[in-house]
Amino acid sequence: MVNYGYCITSISAVRFEPSERAEMVSQLFFGEIFIVLEDTVKWVYIRNENDGYTGWLERRQYAPMSEQAYAAAKGSAYAFPKNILSTLTHDSSQKSIRIFHGTPLPFNINEEVEINNSIWRLDGDFFYKPSVPNAEKIIAMAKEYLNAPYLWGGKSIFGCDCSGFVQTIFNMNGITIKRDAFLQARDGEIVNLIDEALPGDLIFFDNLEGQIIHVGIFMGNGQIIHASGYVKIDAIDHLGIFNADLQTYTHKLRVIKRYF
Repeated sequence: MVNYGYCITSISAVRFEPSERAEMVSQLFFGEIFIVLEDTVKWVYIRNENDGYTGWLERRQYAPMSEQAYAAAKGSAYAFPKNILSTLTHDSSQKSIRIFHGTPLPFNINEEVEINNSIWRLDGDFFYKPSVPNAEKIIAMAKEYLNAPYLWGGKSIFGCDCSGFVQTIFNMNGITIKRDAFLQARDGEIVNLIDEALPGDLIFFDNLEGQIIHVGIFMGNGQIIHASGYVKIDAIDHLGIFNADLQTYTHKLRVIKRYF
């Protein structure tokens, strides 16, 4: 029997092993849905519906949902809050929860947030996931995350890693991509030269062993925005990322990919 669930906290850690001390490999925003692959007393092993990513979630941070409710959420028109912090209020219980920018909200035909057959009211403005991505909007939204701290496994404005940052920005702009940089690099169309790159292309970087370990969003004009210590803008050329403060290259260019 397949079990389904959704995240009931503002943001929850998805861990490599079923332990509070285990590595955080990703996060779930409130309302994100998933399939429960394994169930223990304190933890559930889940697969995120959005990107197929797997990991362990603390049992108290999720609620089960029916197959019908899961299917309804999958088919929803997803929207996102415009504000960095917003409030959702449950229609019947009046329970409220704070949610972050980047939280995907399943809207029904009445423009209500509907999760597991319950209605939630959003206190602020929202925008729908566009059907056609726009590079200018992607870059503008990425700039809103400038100086957000680096957090391994994070994907919010309050802490993100390089691939989590890219995934969240792309998701809000109608582009679904994988969670980790090396997985993201498997998709998209190859751009052969940095001189041929366009704003919104993703640029990937590898280590000495040839493993892809970093990703950023090309802004045009020889600039890239990426999460390295914090979200920042650096210079980029055919060799890689050049850090002006350190006066050195910090990341070696491996491949450029275009997703729209």
